[in-house]
Amino acid sequence: MPRTNGGRRRPGPRSDLSTETVLAAATELLEREGIASFSLRGVAREIGVAPNALYTYARSRDDLLENIADRALQRLDLTLLETGVARPGDSDEEVPARTRVVDFAAHVLAELRAHPAIARVLFDRPIGGPGAYRLNEALIGSIHACGPSVPVAARIAHALTALVFGHAIIEVTDDARTVWPSPPDPQTNPLTVAAAVPVPEIEDVIRWSVENLLIGCGC
Repeated sequence: MPRTNGGRRRPGPRSDLSTETVLAAATELLEREGIASFSLRGVAREIGVAPNALYTYARSRDDLLENIADRALQRLDLTLLETGVARPGDSDEEVPARTRVVDFAAHVLAELRAHPAIARVLFDRPIGGPGAYRLNEALIGSIHACGPSVPVAARIAHALTALVFGHAIIEVTDDARTVWPSPPDPQTNPLTVAAAVPVPEIEDVIRWSVENLLIGCGC
């Protein structure tokens, strides 16, 4: 164990802990109990160690939450954005870049809905880890392959991210809703009532939205 000149122990990694162990336990706790109840003390209890054993792996609660979120971003399937990568159901013809971006957007929305607690962490704070930068590079590159310059592709990527995350927060909130507002009065809100029937599937909505955003931006 590392020691200071005075002979006292300095924080260091435990032989029975690893970054992956801590992140896995923290993710499980976050998804089970939600962000409001999440704490370093709770994660330590989940693993069976003293809270100060975690400071080698996370400086604070917020630091650990950001690491969880970035780990989730690293697990997104970026092969959906890559040209020349065979996918189940693909023909021998190259999948257009715009189609790949639309498919990826639908994939991200599905992942956010499947992990609402992690989605809320992503909504609450900017994430600047390796997963976030890797995702940004892949998304800008795919949009650039549609035709726009890199600076324009970066702006489109930002708009697309806001679009997907906006849909996701609505869906995550609706998935957890137990009380719904009364339906609108058709006499005073005829367009709202007409637009709500039939209610489209969220995947169809996100695909339509992303595709038309890309078309409108020249992709």
